[in-house]
Formats: sequence, structure tokens, C-alpha cells
Amino acid sequence: MNRAHALRFFVILIAGLLLRPCGAQTEAKADDASQVVILNNADYFLAATVLMDQALRETMLQGSKRPIEFFAESLDSMRFPAQIDAELVALMRKKYVGKRVDVVLARASGGFAFAQRYRDELWPGAPIVFYNMLADQTPRGSAKANVTGIVIDLDPEGTLELARRLQPEATQLFVVIGTAEYDRRWKARLQPILARLPPQISVTWLDELPYEAIAPRLRQLGPNAIVLFTSMVRDSAGRVHNSQWTAHEIAEASASPVYGFIDTYMGQGVVGGALTDLAAQGRAAGQLALRVLAGERPDLIPVQASPPARCVVDARALERFKTATDRLPTNCEVRYRSPSFWRDYGTYVVFGTAALLLQTGLIVALLVQRRRRHEAERDAQHKRAELAQAGRLAIVGELTASISHEMNQPLGAILSNIDAAEMVLAAHPPDLDELRLIHSDIRRGGSRAAEVIRRIRGLLGKRDIARSQTDVNVLVTDVAALLRPEAARRVLDIETVLAESLPSVACDRVQIQQALLNLLLNAMDAVAGSPPESRRVLVRTAEVRGGVEVAVVDHGSGVAKDQMPQLFSSFFTTKTQGMGLGLSITRSIVEAHGGQIRAENNADGGATFSFVIPFAEAESRHGARIEAVT
Repeated sequence: MNRAHALRFFVILIAGLLLRPCGAQTEAKADDASQVVILNNADYFLAATVLMDQALRETMLQGSKRPIEFFAESLDSMRFPAQIDAELVALMRKKYVGKRVDVVLARASGGFAFAQRYRDELWPGAPIVFYNMLADQTPRGSAKANVTGIVIDLDPEGTLELARRLQPEATQLFVVIGTAEYDRRWKARLQPILARLPPQISVTWLDELPYEAIAPRLRQLGPNAIVLFTSMVRDSAGRVHNSQWTAHEIAEASASPVYGFIDTYMGQGVVGGALTDLAAQGRAAGQLALRVLAGERPDLIPVQASPPARCVVDARALERFKTATDRLPTNCEVRYRSPSFWRDYGTYVVFGTAALLLQTGLIVALLVQRRRRHEAERDAQHKRAELAQAGRLAIVGELTASISHEMNQPLGAILSNIDAAEMVLAAHPPDLDELRLIHSDIRRGGSRAAEVIRRIRGLLGKRDIARSQTDVNVLVTDVAALLRPEAARRVLDIETVLAESLPSVACDRVQIQQALLNLLLNAMDAVAGSPPESRRVLVRTAEVRGGVEVAVVDHGSGVAKDQMPQLFSSFFTTKTQGMGLGLSITRSIVEAHGGQIRAENNADGGATFSFVIPFAEAESRHGARIEAVT
């Protein structure tokens, strides 16, 4: 038994040691939360109370680094007399016995007075933060100890100013107000304000009428009357009312516009007034309470001024009473507008339409510009075609002597053969075999002359583009054959080195012939002053990446380095009699075929001009550009 008791004691001891830290930690966490009492003077579910309380709690919860535990108390002193204080204090004493309270938030003068009277008994040492109190109700002297707060700016004067601005012809003012202590305090505040109104405005107080008699009286009002609703906690018959709902019923019954200076009256049918943002009041109170919880002494925090009242009106009420909106102050907020597309989205419509018109104008301008560019391109193509044909005419003119010599040979042979044929025919009998040989020579001479004419016509003809699969080697051979008489006249040689099995290219044969003719003639000019052994021009073909290269090599003096960048520019020439168009036309032809042209000096003297024509499949991407050049 002793061992059993000893074991049980050991287990209990260990369990106690293990469980005690957990309990202590839980208690520490509970003590770590800030304890905040919210003391409301009015019904906790009044709209104004709900607005301020919600904003206050959200501000404190979002701004605090520690958890916050709220305790809400409603004195409802606006409806119940102060003689119940003893019962309330007795109840709260039981509720808060042994509980630490870090700050008391007291709403309005009723809540603040209760907190001041019973703080030492209920929440010893707790600082007080008041809110929703008028400036003349703030504590003074010793009452400020451990107290700070924020005042509220309720602006009946601003509301009356707005009413007179919207109804400048008004001659009557009716004040709807209750008879409770809270209502009487407001009447006392309003009397000196209304006494300053112009003498042509008569003031009628409706506090002596029971609530049932107020609505019929307001239905009889004319357009020259202003109705001011302040509050109605209790009417002259002693019945308790909800001021927010009463404002709604009064506004519905009145034949004249009703104004009010409490935020919660908006949306109930009143026209509007100079209103204080109640939610902003709650947020400001929450921020003050956070400063106190953070360790600041309330005595050293000045009482905060309320955000100023601002003009707010109900668009539906303005419309109901046909009130001119142009009389509103420029900074007046208009709520509850009926949906209006032009008013709500007019700015967007204007800017959107302007942007659309600008975009449309830009598109039209671009289309016009595109059309003009195409017309300019067509004109340029036409000019280039005429220039190219002029270039070909110039080439033929330059080759006139050689062409004449080449034509004279077959024509002379034909004439000689005709003379011989006549002699053979004069013999008896004529030698028919000899006549057949003479006939064959005449046929060959005619064919040769016809071929020369065909080449010249093909070079000079003005016609549409005719792209076809072309063997570059055959094209080079034809051009070389056309120029050999001219080369012979100039006492120089044209050599060709042609690569075997070259793929065909898609090109306009005449254009490429013209490009090659230009390069060959330039090369022949370049070697004109060279020694006899250097008077030769080489044309070679080769397959390169993506196409066929045609190179013309001369052994002249080459091209000066400063002239190389301008070599293919229009109207630039190194010849004394040149026009500067040959190489420019050649470059246009090559680039229109999707190819490239370049020039470089040779290491052993002279220069090499070469161009590349893409293969048929690669060149097809440039078809449209090829057709643009004649």
C-alpha cells in the first residue's frame, strides 16, 4: 500500500507540473488582450450608434497589435430617466468585479457623464475617451484628468443656409422637434440661431403638437415653406419615437422640402443638409483609443476636432420638389441619383467618341496615304521601266558599231552566194548540187541575221514582265555572244567559266540580261586602258547558299575606297561621259528579284561585280517585287 500511495503521489505531481504551464500560458494569453468598454448613451441599435460603433471596432481591430475584447453597455439615457443609475451601477459592479479595463469609450454627454461619475467604482484608473460630444460639452478643469476625446460638428446653421439657398423665396420655417430632454436641449441650441434669420421668415415650432397632428399640418404647407427636422425622442403626448423613422414619415407627409443635419436621416426622404460623417467620428474615436492603449497619457492628447460637416442632398427629394440643382454649392454631394447614361458615363462617351473619331480619322489618313503611296510606287515603277528601257536603248546605241559589223557578215555572205547562184544558173546545164550548197549558205546567213535581230528586239522591247525558269549559264552565254563583236572591236576577250548542273532560277530573262550587260560594258570600259595582255573580262557562275551567283571580273584599275559606298547610287559615275544610271538600274533589277549585288576590289588588280539570284523556291516570296520592275 505504501508503494501504491507513493506511485500515485508521483504521478499526480508529474501531471501537475505538466499541466500548470499550460494553464499559466492560457491565463497569460487572456491577460494579453486589451479590455475595452463601449458606453452608449442611446439605444444600441439606433442607426447612428450602429454606424459609429462598427467604424470604431473595425479601426481598433485593424490598428492594434494585441487582441481586443469589447464590452458594450447601453444606458439608453435618452429614453429613461437618470434615477435608474443605482441599479445600472449595481449590475455593472457585478459584471466587472476583478476585471481590468484598459479604456472606456463614452458616447455623447450622457455616456461621458456616467463614466465620470462611476469610473472609480466600476473601472478604477481606466482612461476615458469620449466621442459624439458637442464642443461646448467637453470637460474642463479637473474633469479632464485621464480623459481625451473627439467632438462632433453638427451644423444646423449650415443646413438652414442650404435650405435658404435652394428656396430663396421661402417666408416660413417650421421646426419639427420632440419634447424629451434630448429634444429640449436641441431646441435651446436652435433658438438663438433662428433668431438671427431675416425678419421676413416666420418661425413656427411644432413641439407642442402630438405626432398625429404634425403630418396633417405639414400637408397644408405651400411652396414658400421650409421644414427643419431635428429629433423626436418623445412627442408632446409622451410617446417614444425613433428619430430616423420619424424623419421618413415627416418627409413623406410634408408638402414642402424637409431638411435635417443628422447623417442617418439621408435616404429617408429629407432633401439634405450640412451633415457630419458619423462613421468618420467612430474611426477617429478608435484611433484615439489605440493611442491610449499604446501608452500615451490621455491628459497630453488634445481633444480632437471633428471633420467638418459637408453639404449632402438626396437627388430623389430634389426631383420630387422640383428644386433647381444649379443652386447647389459646387462641393455639394448628391446621393441617390436615378441612373442616367449621359450623366454617369458622359465623360467616357465623349472621350471614347473622340478616341474613336481620332482613330477613324487616323485609319482614313493611313488608307489615303497607302493609296497615294501605291500610286507613287506605280509612278515610280513606270519611271523605272522607262528608265530601264532607256538604259537598254543606250546599250544598243553603244553596241551599234558591233551590231552593224555582225549584221554585215551574214548579209554580205548572202549577197555573195546570190551572185554565185546566178553564175551557176547561167551555165548549161546548171550544177544543181552547187546550187543546193549555195542555198544552204544563204539559209545559214539569214538565220544568223534573224538571230541578231531577235536578240536586239528582245532587249529593246517594251513589254510586261515575263518570269520563267531560266538556266543562268544559257543566259550568260547569250549575253557574251551578243557582246563578243564589241569586244573584238575593242581588242579584248570575254571569257566564261560556267558551273555545271546549276539549278534554274525564276527571273525575267531580259532584265537579268540587261543587268549583266551593264556590268560587262563597265568591265570592258575599265580594261580599255590596260596593257593588251590584261584586256580581258571574265564571267563566271557558281552555286551559293540560296541561289546562283554571277560574277564579272576585270583587270582594270579598280574602284577607289571613297567611291565604293556610293557606287550603286543614282547619278553617281566615275566616267567622264557617264550618266550614273547603269549600276543603279542593275541594283534595282537584282533587288527586285530578291537578290543582292556587291562590288569589291581584287587583290591582283581590277574589281569584281557580282549578284545573286535566288533559286526558284526562294525567289517565289519576292514575286510581287519582281513584277514591279520592267
